[in-house]
Amino acid sequence: MEPSFRSYATLLEGVSTRRRDVVFLNVTPAPHTWAVQDVRGFVRFCRGQVMAIPILGRPRRGVSIRVVAANDPLADLSPPERALVQDHRSYGCLCLVWSDGASSRPLVLQAQRIGTRGILPRLKLPVFQLIYCRSVDELPEVASALGRLLLRRYGIPWVLVDACGHIAGLPGAFLEGRRVKFSKGPTPMRLGDLAYTELVLFGP
Repeated sequence: MEPSFRSYATLLEGVSTRRRDVVFLNVTPAPHTWAVQDVRGFVRFCRGQVMAIPILGRPRRGVSIRVVAANDPLADLSPPERALVQDHRSYGCLCLVWSDGASSRPLVLQAQRIGTRGILPRLKLPVFQLIYCRSVDELPEVASALGRLLLRRYGIPWVLVDACGHIAGLPGAFLEGRRVKFSKGPTPMRLGDLAYTELVLFGP
């Protein structure tokens, strides 16, 4: 809101979120607004993030992964996921497809830089944020292959994964309270799906 119109913010949000058949998301709430979101009926579907180091995951036999190129037909994905990958590649995301030998699944990541604290407070650490996967429970299976690819091609070992706690089998630290996210509506939001959100369309 423009400063001169901020007194209308509460009214406008109340009108816009009145529909009960629509799911509303707030994926970039400022910490000082969290209590307000709770009062307005929003639910915290993400309570923090796992700072994962996937290359430390246990290697899985038969798992392969590839970076989606411009001419990749994505024939091993379903039409909806094929469209999702193509769209997010056009948004500047890193799009991957991994396979366990039986089926293929997409992974969409977004390159970011996050602030650090302590000795080097001005250092911006390069990381990847997980934007889309079918299920965060599947990440340990592809973690090792993903970590090797990211480190070899981009020199980045870290992936931020939205979570509500530690993810079994995925090496990393759970950072409670980091980038909490809210939703409101008839369908509960699931972790691992930030496709088409403001984070993708407007950047972190």
